[in-house]
Amino acid sequence: MRLALSLLSLLAALVVACAPAASPTTGGAAQPTGERRAANQALRIAKAGLPGGVTPELSSSNNEIFYAIFDTLTTYGKNFELRPAVATRWEFRQAESAWRFTLRQDLEFSNGQKLTADDVVYSANLIVQKNLPTRSFLPSLDRAVKVNETTVDLISRTPDFTLVAGTPWVSVFPAAYHQQVGRDFATRPIGSGPYELAEFRPADVIRFKLRSASHPYRQPIATELEFRAIPELTQQISGLRAGEIDIAQSNFNSDQAEQLKRAGLVVQTLLTENNFALFSQPEMKVRNTPLNDRRVRLALNYAVNKEAIANDLFKGYAQPVGQFGFPGSEFWNPETRPIPYDPAQARRLLAEAGYPNGFKLPVGIEYTPQTVNPEIAVAVQGMLREVGVEMEVASYEFAQFLDKYYGRQGQQKGDLFMVSNGNTTPYFTSGRGRFGCEGKDFEIWWCNEEFVRLYDLAVQEGDATKRADLFRRANAALVNDIPALFLVIRDGFLVHNPKIKGVEFTTRNIYNYDAAYRVE
Repeated sequence: MRLALSLLSLLAALVVACAPAASPTTGGAAQPTGERRAANQALRIAKAGLPGGVTPELSSSNNEIFYAIFDTLTTYGKNFELRPAVATRWEFRQAESAWRFTLRQDLEFSNGQKLTADDVVYSANLIVQKNLPTRSFLPSLDRAVKVNETTVDLISRTPDFTLVAGTPWVSVFPAAYHQQVGRDFATRPIGSGPYELAEFRPADVIRFKLRSASHPYRQPIATELEFRAIPELTQQISGLRAGEIDIAQSNFNSDQAEQLKRAGLVVQTLLTENNFALFSQPEMKVRNTPLNDRRVRLALNYAVNKEAIANDLFKGYAQPVGQFGFPGSEFWNPETRPIPYDPAQARRLLAEAGYPNGFKLPVGIEYTPQTVNPEIAVAVQGMLREVGVEMEVASYEFAQFLDKYYGRQGQQKGDLFMVSNGNTTPYFTSGRGRFGCEGKDFEIWWCNEEFVRLYDLAVQEGDATKRADLFRRANAALVNDIPALFLVIRDGFLVHNPKIKGVEFTTRNIYNYDAAYRVE
């Protein structure tokens, strides 16, 4: 198991203390023999879309963009190994329902102000008070409290042995500056990270330049990071082959990945994305669609050939799935099998529910190419049509998709809202927020009280074996409600020029380019 082997065994003992480890990045390390670094160390990175501002206040993805200028409370290494960052040590204090963090004292924001415990407390409380997207990784967090100048407590509503797993998502903002500029922080951000913002053109380019002051523990080599929004994957491929783009992190299909390999580019793969289509409960009820009937939702799962999607669309770079989470995590239930392809059973269930001739959904399938391969949406549309269920397919620019995802300003999701969830923590932490019952209007995806009850018992359980059992029971309760059209878990592709070294693909949302550089 991932984090379980390195961290959770210690959690069961109620206390975890982490001494300073080696630097998370080793950009200043000696060059391999015979290798010559290029004079130009500006990296150009293509993405299908960019966030609407340069702050994790707007998005819980795009971490590699935000990480350029923001340091986080902790960080992840490989296999969810929790590493020091702004915090050098942490311990669980069960009596106070708190995780206590000891902080570094040598970090400065790019405006020259020292990063303090007050900034950490402000940033963590902002997540709760404004219900920021990163709240989904810290669902039990109640508040942050300053203990002294070097120590901060993150306090949960009830004891939570897993809260620490969400702390790599706590970006530290400069409290005074953030309050001073208000909403303009999204376009004028500053942080304590090694880079500062040099250029921001919404939906086009985000460019960072390396700060003149060295960073205490991060040692990036690249002098510039330029993230470019290139929605068309064919344009990204052309840019990679022509050398106009150094790195691309997008939803390439398997044929494109093989094409890039043949062109001499480096293609890294990692099992990173659980693809599913939500039957979002609030929208379903407001529209009063046939999806309110569990038999209909189950029928749609029978109607989709997941094996064909895995084998034909992804050429084996995917596997059918019937649940949320990821294999090997505590939340994953190995007894839950994918719902098999059985169109005859789908038609029987539809007829039983009162729809022998099928139906048409009013909104249809919605997705963004930033996170979901368009071919999946089209394939699902065609398979559902075969059992009489008609719907349109609509693609959205990433920022607009996120507004729907989080239910901002009353935005509603489609009848099937296609999502690609990364393996962001070992506990499906983000799911506790999205599938909880505490949100309002369209902020939640689904309310399942038994899932909430079992999940909350799990995070309070000190015994690792009992905790894993509770997590898996919570998973089963949620899956039994059929809140989604489950599809496949697939490999993600990170593609780069062979002259770019040091690019490490570790998890879907927790990775950075501190160690990346160009050779001649």
